Amino acid sequence: TIDSQVSANVDAGFSIVKWAADGNGFSSSIGHGLSSAPELIISKDTDSTNDWMVTSSLFSNPTRNFLKLNLTNAVDTSSVDSYTLGTTTFKLAPRNNTSGKEIISYCFHSVDEYQKVGSYSGGQTLNTDNIVDFGFTPRFVIVKNITAATGWLMIDSIRPNGYALFANDSGTESDYSGHIKLSSSGLRFDGNNNNVNASGNTYIYLAIA
Repeated sequence: TIDSQVSANVDAGFSIVKWAADGNGFSSSIGHGLSSAPELIISKDTDSTNDWMVTSSLFSNPTRNFLKLNLTNAVDTSSVDSYTLGTTTFKLAPRNNTSGKEIISYCFHSVDEYQKVGSYSGGQTLNTDNIVDFGFTPRFVIVKNITAATGWLMIDSIRPNGYALFANDSGTESDYSGHIKLSSSGLRFDGNNNNVNASGNTYIYLAIA
């Protein structure tokens, strides 16, 4: 119901969607240009100061729960907003649903041997390669603890293995190699840090080959 400008790589499971709120909230749908429903959408108002909203089909209530990319908060389960991540469209009520508000949304879904949106439980076995198996050699992974207040940890294959930056702050990189590393087809855990592997906590991730 809302015209959207879409740049989509269907094979990669990734699209960028620009759209404007129409004031009708959750009743409005936006085309995402992908061949499958997004499993993760990161959205930001471009014309106002507001949080980066993260919605995902992985949450326990995948029509109401959300995270904020710019904050360390655990998943918010108290939202009155609703959303739907559909095969051809998504419905997403902006935090400030003013008609004409400009929004950019980054949409992702898993693609075999290239990209994986998933989750795992903390307390994983230590010192074992590929304990979280993506099915491909990862070059970039972002991980977030959705149970507790922790950072959005990002590791990649260019910097030293396990050196992390955090999407939610402006700090320098930190050496997390004693806790998490990229391995040949997934992740390796060498510690139980809250950011990556605390027992009893749930984590979501986006991994790209």
